[in-house]
Amino acid sequence: MNTPETNSNPTEMPEHIGQESGQDDAFTMNSPEAFKPGNAGTKFKREARRNILTPDYEQRLRSLWGDSFRPFHHGNGLVLYFDKPKQIRDDGSRVSAKGMDHKEAAQKLVAIAQAKGWKGVSFTGEQAFVKEAMRQAMLAGLEVVASDISQAALIDEVKAEVAASQLTARMEPSSSSLLQRLHERRQKLEQAHSEPAHQSDRPRHGPYTS
Repeated sequence: MNTPETNSNPTEMPEHIGQESGQDDAFTMNSPEAFKPGNAGTKFKREARRNILTPDYEQRLRSLWGDSFRPFHHGNGLVLYFDKPKQIRDDGSRVSAKGMDHKEAAQKLVAIAQAKGWKGVSFTGEQAFVKEAMRQAMLAGLEVVASDISQAALIDEVKAEVAASQLTARMEPSSSSLLQRLHERRQKLEQAHSEPAHQSDRPRHGPYTS
């Protein structure tokens, strides 16, 4: 088994070091979280944790965010340090965000789910985050699975909103093209009315005779 890499600044330790994997702590409690749906067994969790320690995985994350984060590998997984206080905890089968607004957290966690190759994803956290994360995941082509029965209605709501926005996006080019044609036609008509009449089109009057 490969020896985990250490941070370039070993004095800065993630808050959750020493906690058992899957146990609630100060980092994950009420934090925006994404995880692969289903009851992942011990073998899957071990393999998923091993994968996040590989150079290939870090390279995929670098392709997303460049040098904007600093990775810290530890016994339970990986922490990505962005600008303080922004962090992402990744234990392989689950990822949690801290210090971000719900939109940024949703974008980053969905991007990580894609980098892991997940086909589906579930979310927990405050409803504003969960709704935005569902929307981002659906737009990315991921299947969103309710983490509990209370999320089923929210999934239907977000699906309807995403479908409506996609329909509007498809209609906008056609509407713009139609408006452009109408505008061009109006300009031609106005130009035709403003041009002086041709000599042959002017009314002819006979010579004046008394």
